[in-house]
Amino acid sequence: MAEPPSELDAIPDLDVPTAPSRQEASAAPTPSAEPRVAPPTSAPAGPLSGYFGSGEFELDDSGAPLELHEGAEAAAPRLDLGAELHLDEGPVAPSLETATVASPEGPAPTHVALPTGITPEPASLRPEARELADFAAYPALPTSALQAPLYALRVLLRRRALTRSLAQELTLLERAEHERDELLADCARRQRPALQAVGELALELPAIDALSLETQQQRQRSAQTHQAHAQALEALARDRAALEAEDRRAQLARAPDDARLAEAEQALQRAEARAQRANIELRNAVAAVHEAQARKTSPTEAQRATFQEKQAAVADAEARLAPAREAALAARRIIGEHDAAAQRRAQAARALGTQERQLEQQFRLLDATQSAAFERAAGRERQAWANLLRQALQRRHPLPLAPATLEALRAADAQVLAAATRHALVLAALDAADDAQVRRGLGVGAAALLALALLCGALLLLLR
Repeated sequence: MAEPPSELDAIPDLDVPTAPSRQEASAAPTPSAEPRVAPPTSAPAGPLSGYFGSGEFELDDSGAPLELHEGAEAAAPRLDLGAELHLDEGPVAPSLETATVASPEGPAPTHVALPTGITPEPASLRPEARELADFAAYPALPTSALQAPLYALRVLLRRRALTRSLAQELTLLERAEHERDELLADCARRQRPALQAVGELALELPAIDALSLETQQQRQRSAQTHQAHAQALEALARDRAALEAEDRRAQLARAPDDARLAEAEQALQRAEARAQRANIELRNAVAAVHEAQARKTSPTEAQRATFQEKQAAVADAEARLAPAREAALAARRIIGEHDAAAQRRAQAARALGTQERQLEQQFRLLDATQSAAFERAAGRERQAWANLLRQALQRRHPLPLAPATLEALRAADAQVLAAATRHALVLAALDAADDAQVRRGLGVGAAALLALALLCGALLLLLR
């Protein structure tokens, strides 16, 4: 059977050379792995040139000749972050913020996924039905009204556990977002010259500078408060040290006075004992005289002498007792002065303690207030810097971001995405149960309890 005429036969003056053999084609030079832009001149002769003659086609709409280069990939366009970010294939400079975008005159860049710095909405992260059912772990739907109360109870218990898990996942998500925003803000601060070169982004910098000034002022206020608190504590510590030194000196000065008081007390005790013995002996002598008088006899000379001797002893003891008492009283007054001084020092120490506690309370209150104000100011500044870099990333503005920085930003996005996915899973699990069945189970359970209560009441009435 004759072959149908080829379409090439209908084209006049078109010579179709014989295709090269497979060995010839394999012997052709291998195209470079690095993409290159097609030069404006015609391609050199090669294994494919035999098919298309000189390598030039007719002019396109723009008037430039269409060319086909052997082994060449599609030419890479110039860097335009409106499309996506390009990283140089060449070596990276040692600085952190080195140029990682390709120069228009350099080799074709490598396409890299650009971080977003944005937390996805929970609605966009809704899990699949099978995954949601496995995670929610709700019981099977009841098949009868009697099973409805148990279903409702198990759903409520599971929702209680999911609510606790939701709070934990929200905390983890907020922590991941905070770390990502910290990274974005730090990167944006280092990229300030590049951001300032972009007109629409440069308009945001004055407001950010105002926020930075507010943050710096709050930091200075907090530092001044800490410094004033430290100085007040140092002054209290000096007063306490001076009070303790004074107390030690007073104790040293009191030691000899305590010894003198003890000696005076002992002397007074001896004088009182001597006077007491003298009085007893005098009473005995008087009793002897009275006894002689009772017998209606005159006291003997010995009795009179003894009486007089005891009277002299009593007078002598009383004379010695008075100085001993005065010495003891003087020593006691000195010790009393020491005790009064010690009480004053104790009161001063208690006053210092009270002052220190009040100072700590005031400092904690003021520090908490200033710390909260600083955190709010720093958070607004951080959010402003992070939003500025988000705008630059979303609008594909050219920024000299280093590969390590891009990798860190992508890792932060991945961490936030994982946390947001877990949070969305728990959030969806809370609503995955059949609310109608839960309400039905609660109603049936309430009705059963009411019937049981009425039955118990009727039984109690019958038992009476």
